[in-house]
Amino acid sequence: MDYIRQHKRARERLKSRGLGAMEWHVYSELFSRLNSAMNLGGSIEIPADELARACGIKSHSTLAMYRKNLVKAGMINYTPGHGRGTAGIYSLVDLTGGIVGHLKGTITAVEKPKQEPALEPEPEIPETPETGLFPEAVQAVEPETTAKRARRKKAEPPAKRPYGTYQNVMLSDFQYKKLLETHGAAVVADYIEKISSYVYEKPGRAYTDYMRAVNNWIKSDKLKGRFRHPVPAAPALPAATDAEKAAAAVIENDVDDMFKAARAAREQDWQ
Repeated sequence: MDYIRQHKRARERLKSRGLGAMEWHVYSELFSRLNSAMNLGGSIEIPADELARACGIKSHSTLAMYRKNLVKAGMINYTPGHGRGTAGIYSLVDLTGGIVGHLKGTITAVEKPKQEPALEPEPEIPETPETGLFPEAVQAVEPETTAKRARRKKAEPPAKRPYGTYQNVMLSDFQYKKLLETHGAAVVADYIEKISSYVYEKPGRAYTDYMRAVNNWIKSDKLKGRFRHPVPAAPALPAATDAEKAAAAVIENDVDDMFKAARAAREQDWQ
């Protein structure tokens, strides 16, 4: 396994699989130990506590998560020890395709005949000043599922309707219904009109929550003794029936005939 090519391919795979700085830290520690043992293509036994301390990781569960990501990305092999606290066996997956060279990379690598497998193409992720050597995990954009759309729709605020003479008191259906249940239709309508006029005259004092504004105005007026229950509007008269309309028409015709007769008599007198 060639040192330089393995290191370069490991960095490329780390980026293409969306792994971060801590996975690279664990991989580099294993790479360094195997290289120091002159056994880059072999395996090494390391207790979990020792590896976690070397990488600055505080818990076994966190180390296990980074180790699992490296195994899943095809960068290391791991065989757990028998029993808690025993050493696990680690080895690096050969990413060079069978290229052989000096461990330190000082001798030109040569290819083993008929041993280089076809490598799957991996997308290149350019380094940027923001990401540097250890970019944050690159998450694939998943298509929005029905469940995600439902959660997003549920998180959106409910639509509001305009109320008041100037159509500037914004309330959702739930808020308006809650106000009616608490204060009654007459009181709510009265205070909506008051707030609508107030905001129209002083637009710089518009409210962000009109349900709270209505409640606060009513509460303030009650505390100051200014609250007056509005007089309900007179009920509308029922529509006239056909018989009533016919009777009214007869009366109107009779009145018209009477005025016509009087006017004709005056005109005759004048003549």
